Amino acid sequence: MAPSRYEAYSEPLPDDCTRLLQIRRNPSPSAKDDVDVLDCTLTTHEIADYPPYEAISYAWDEPLAEQIKPPWPVEPQGEPFDVTANLRHLLYHLADSPEEPDWDETLPRYYWIDALCINQDDDEERTAQVRAMHRIYRNASYVIIWLGPDPEQEAYYVREMLRALLQMYSSVDEEMSKPFEFDWVPCGYNLHAEGLPLIGSSHWEPIVRFWSRSWFRRAWVWQEGALAKDFEFWVGEVVFVEFDVVTSSLHLIRNGLGSALAAQHIGPSTRRPLSSGLKVGIQASKLACLQYLAKGFNTLEVETTEFTWGVAERLVGPDEDEDTQDTSRQLLKVFVTMMWTTYSDFTSEPRDQIFAKLVLIRQIAEAYRVPPIPLQIDYSRSLVEVYLDTMTYIIEHSGWLGILLLLAPNRPYDMAFLAPNTWSLAFWGGLSLPTPIVATPEPDTKDGNSSQNST
Repeated sequence: MAPSRYEAYSEPLPDDCTRLLQIRRNPSPSAKDDVDVLDCTLTTHEIADYPPYEAISYAWDEPLAEQIKPPWPVEPQGEPFDVTANLRHLLYHLADSPEEPDWDETLPRYYWIDALCINQDDDEERTAQVRAMHRIYRNASYVIIWLGPDPEQEAYYVREMLRALLQMYSSVDEEMSKPFEFDWVPCGYNLHAEGLPLIGSSHWEPIVRFWSRSWFRRAWVWQEGALAKDFEFWVGEVVFVEFDVVTSSLHLIRNGLGSALAAQHIGPSTRRPLSSGLKVGIQASKLACLQYLAKGFNTLEVETTEFTWGVAERLVGPDEDEDTQDTSRQLLKVFVTMMWTTYSDFTSEPRDQIFAKLVLIRQIAEAYRVPPIPLQIDYSRSLVEVYLDTMTYIIEHSGWLGILLLLAPNRPYDMAFLAPNTWSLAFWGGLSLPTPIVATPEPDTKDGNSSQNST
């Protein structure tokens, strides 16, 4: 039977509601057929009155998932359903995973997974659900970040290597406990003396492959991870706690080891050669900064580095009065900085390059109690309309043409003019700052005649 979305979503989703998923493995009824079926049940709940659930963050496309034959067909509401290999592996692990220690066994275990809980063929429903995503991930009891299966059986080794690095950092540098002080610290540690392999050794290849997984280049990772109350990373059967991944990434960037390992960017999960300016582990470092922003700690400006704030001022202009806190302008700076830092990230839907950032910006605006950016998430609008609205809003509300520095000849999605490009700011970096938009005064007139016409 061909996969059917329409029968799985026979009932339209009411306003302010979302679907939650229950997963059960059904043994094959035939002794000759050893293929079990994942029975997935979708139930509708009001977002304001939902049972405990776990939200899932994953990459739709993970090349490593193709190395292992995907298990079991998936049948939501009893209907065959086509899902990617990576998602099928994830559902397999969820069906077989033990209950969390603090989970009430009397309660059903619910999950929220976008590919199954949202009717992807219904633009109106998809628009409403994406607009509510900051609430969906924020209210989840837990977020599971699925990085994919472990065909090389190296995830346990990677986890222990990251923990060994953390132990080395904590023993030699107390300053490493300050995660947002990104002053450059040369990689002067004696790795060999600490029992770790030297740079260039093949022992580092699993570490680099880990950071090369597709999830770390997804446009949606920012809101899914940053909004979570708590999360952990799954690679096959191995679980990485948040501290192992996020804190180790901060240290990799601070001490230069991430740059040294960039040359080893290898593995089947790699979409393209690593840019010379990109460092191993930098995505999780940026995620840590956005976590602080989403939770409303301190001020918008304090929780960004001087470097990224300088980039923001180049894109939308400096504050007119440094003594006043213009929160709406600061929120705009956060938004354009996210555009600059994440446009190399991958999304199968080009409009999500904007929409994913708007989801997180809504949460940041709520956390700091400032007016949100009024750009709308709307899948009924064309790609050109979405980009045009975004660029126009930034220019009109900043009075600054700096955002045009993100426009370069080579852009994704064949957007001849509108699509910003992450790397083009570096291309234009040698140019002077753009001129702010200033209204030109009318020429002086006398007796109804322009002064230009007087002789």
